[in-house]
Amino acid sequence: MTDTEPKTLQKQLDQNLAIIKQRFHHTTDLKIRDIQAAHLKASIIYIDGLIDSKRLQESVIRPVLHMTPVERELVDYVATQVIEAPDTSTAYEFQELSSGLVEGKAVLLFEGYAKAILTDIAEWKERSLEKPISERAPRGPIIGLTEKASTNINLLRGMIKTPDFCVDTQQVGILAKTNVSILYLSGVVDQQVLQFVQKRLNHLNVKYVTESRIVEEALEFSKSIFPLSQTSERPDSIASSLYEGRVAVIVDGTPRAVIIPSLFTDNLQTPDEYHTRYGRLTNRIIRFIGLLLSIYIPAIFVALCNFHQNELPETFAKVLIPKGVLLNPFFEMVLLIFIFRTMIDIAFRLPQSLVILISLVGTITIGDSLVKVKLTHPFALVSVAITFMLTFLVLNKLVAAITTLRFSFLLIGAFLDFTGIIVGTTLVIIYMAQLKSAGVPYLSPLIPCKPKELKDTLIRGDLKKLLNSEHSYLREDNG
Repeated sequence: MTDTEPKTLQKQLDQNLAIIKQRFHHTTDLKIRDIQAAHLKASIIYIDGLIDSKRLQESVIRPVLHMTPVERELVDYVATQVIEAPDTSTAYEFQELSSGLVEGKAVLLFEGYAKAILTDIAEWKERSLEKPISERAPRGPIIGLTEKASTNINLLRGMIKTPDFCVDTQQVGILAKTNVSILYLSGVVDQQVLQFVQKRLNHLNVKYVTESRIVEEALEFSKSIFPLSQTSERPDSIASSLYEGRVAVIVDGTPRAVIIPSLFTDNLQTPDEYHTRYGRLTNRIIRFIGLLLSIYIPAIFVALCNFHQNELPETFAKVLIPKGVLLNPFFEMVLLIFIFRTMIDIAFRLPQSLVILISLVGTITIGDSLVKVKLTHPFALVSVAITFMLTFLVLNKLVAAITTLRFSFLLIGAFLDFTGIIVGTTLVIIYMAQLKSAGVPYLSPLIPCKPKELKDTLIRGDLKKLLNSEHSYLREDNG
């Protein structure tokens, strides 16, 4: 748009068409269909590929071609009584027309009228509903979100059948507008959390939004290795969070919802736990122990090798610290962690047909070769393998925190022994205790302790009591 270009529509049809073509830089998929509406010349404008051609023909073109001349205001008459589409509006400015066209609307202009009709006949391409990829579960619904926000909201409305389910959609972006929808249950949602989300999104000033991570960073407010917001592609998990008084944010084009507030104990939960009796007392405790071991095993191994060789039983010491290995325990751990981390990264990016082959070649060939050339020994290899296996218990949620803490404690264990590990753990707990998600303490309901909320933390309590309980959050306005 140039400074000399008019902002409002003109009465000359050709002038309006020229301005619209200029705004879209004469792109070839901008289509203009000239028609005769009663006694006036008219044009229908749309972007090819975004609209449903059949609906355009049946709801707009055919009724307008068969309309009879009227004495009253033509544009309002056509919009209210001629066009047969459910979503029709009028506009006076070129900016409204441009926004409507890129959203899949058809624009109808008449000669002699500085007013346009916008009709929503969009036909967006989207994939069919599929199983969640990153949140697989043996029990529960098997439908995941798609890239289309309206489809995702439709899925949630199918689960949350109440008029209290509210959707607040706003457009974010300067260069290109993207629909961002705030979802919550009126009367259930924590009002201060809702106000926090609305305030943060209102102040989100970016050129464009292509990924929900941009919204996540805005809602997390402060930088941390721990996730201060959580994402989910499962409608049942999102619905459960809304029932608990949380807020979900869906970005059009992203098959995930951002849920806030996010608490540490959320990382120990899985969706299938609410669909089965098995493991409600042990599953989360096992994951918590696995989380700790995936962080501390390398540090404990190095600390034992460096500071406690003489204190270990002779048989155990021979297995733990064999002679003739080229690398000392610290660099041995660093090398193995680097190799395992690289193999995981490769497995995620290779074609699926090659994943099994590369995994077998990598684990057998590289592992066997490292032992034979005396760069490492079997016990260290097994320790790192167990470490990474346990990481997969909570990999999708805490991968950044686990990776950072694992290497940090590895350094501490190599130079400061178990005393340093204990001090470091204390500092991490203090650090986590001061973290807040939307003003809610990250370690809540453990720190500060809320006994009534503990029934759904390290154990999963009785479902009837969980469903009927009222959730509340200790929060602090951090703006």
